[in-house]
Formats: sequence, structure tokens, C-alpha cells
Amino acid sequence: MIAETMSRQERFEAVVALEAPDRVPVMPLMTAFAVRSQNLTQGEGWRDPDKGFAAMIDTFNDLGGFDRLYKPNLYWPMIGGRFCSTPVRVLIPGRQAPEDALNQIDERELFGREDYDKIAALG
Repeated sequence: MIAETMSRQERFEAVVALEAPDRVPVMPLMTAFAVRSQNLTQGEGWRDPDKGFAAMIDTFNDLGGFDRLYKPNLYWPMIGGRFCSTPVRVLIPGRQAPEDALNQIDERELFGREDYDKIAALG
């Protein structure tokens, strides 16, 4: 085990400043896991972002050893494609997906091989 000589904040600030930390900082992506570990359904976490975020904080504190917690993406209007002009449909637990399913990207074909010649002809 590596001896830690920095606090979470010092480690984070060192990395941001491109300095050497005492160890690699750890920031787990755990939105779905945190909701499940706090005995909530995925739908509950998505319907109530405050409850979902509290689940992340509680899981972060329960597990320990992490340096940072990222911003959860439990707020459905802010996810995949919504603000980047991409026609992406996200299936939200408790809305378009079953209550305890994970959120899913609903991928659809927008144009096929036969459309490439048309696109090339248009320039």
C-alpha cells in the first residue's frame, strides 16, 4: 500500500496543477451503483435528483478511499445529446424503461448506405 502524504484536496490540486501527487487520485463513476447500494430503485434516483445525489454522497462516505465525486447525471433533461444537437433518445428508468433498469441510449439509424451518394452529391 502506498503511504498517503496528501489530503484529498491537496492531491486534487496537485493533479490540476500538473504536479506529482502522492498517488493517482480516484474518482469512481458510480451513479447507478450508488442508487442501488442505498436501496433505491433507479427510477427513484432519476425522479428525485436530490435523493439520487444523497445516495452518491452516502455511498462515497460508506466506501471511503476516494478522492473526488463527480457530478451525477441523474437529471434526465441534461443527458446524452440533449444540448449538442444530436438526435439521441435516452430511455429513463421509471419513464421509458422499467423502474429498476439502467438508463439506456436508444440508438436508431438516421440514414443508410444508400444515402451517402446523395450526401456526397449535395457537397
